[in-house]
Amino acid sequence: MPPLEDLETMLEVGSASWGWMEPILGQISFFLLCMQFARSQLQNLGVRPYFNWQRNMRAEYLVSQFPQYDAEFLRCYSKIDKIVEPHEMSD
Repeated sequence: MPPLEDLETMLEVGSASWGWMEPILGQISFFLLCMQFARSQLQNLGVRPYFNWQRNMRAEYLVSQFPQYDAEFLRCYSKIDKIVEPHEMSD
């Protein structure tokens, strides 16, 4: 921060505070911009990382609950089965 003699007017205080906060705000803004770009590119490619992780965890849970069955078959079945049943509209 500048010495107190240089902070006599509101403009000087504003300039000093902007000079102190601008690098931090710029880095945060650039990081958010990069994350938004990465998310849009994942959507363009059809990649759904959380959904795939959730599906794999469900498959491993199913294998651990039914060890008497073939593990590979259970994993494949779990990955192709719908996670949520579709809702039917009531009349």
